[in-house]
Amino acid sequence: MPAIGESLIQFWSRHRRKLRHGASKVKLQEFEDKYNVLLPDDFKDYFATVDGFDGSDNWMTDENAITFLPLAEVLPSSKTWALEVPDADSYFVFADFAVLCHVYMIRLRNDLSLGNPIFIVRDEIPKQIAGSFSEFVRGYLANDYDILFPQ
Repeated sequence: MPAIGESLIQFWSRHRRKLRHGASKVKLQEFEDKYNVLLPDDFKDYFATVDGFDGSDNWMTDENAITFLPLAEVLPSSKTWALEVPDADSYFVFADFAVLCHVYMIRLRNDLSLGNPIFIVRDEIPKQIAGSFSEFVRGYLANDYDILFPQ
């Protein structure tokens, strides 16, 4: 199976989505330094390969109305979404459904051994939907509604 970023590029290219070129190693390092986090390899590979949708013409979404944000727009939840959970600033929004109807977040910290689960947030309480970005992408590519739109 191709790497995460390549799998997404192949999928999105078949669906004619405009994509941004991958983020540089410098940009990835700047993100880690700015937020004092470490990016897991699968998330880093994704951004190094493709830096989200190119929404320069308009708000670009996939066929499910999901937008994958560029690294420059991946922000802690306190900047985009109010969370009522401990350590809320360790949740980073990387994708959005229907212009903030709900968001997808990854938990980032400065210790990779703590894991980097993926959450969906509709209100204020995050619900874990995948154990890693790779697991989320596999569900996304399979159009798995238990991951994309869980009850």
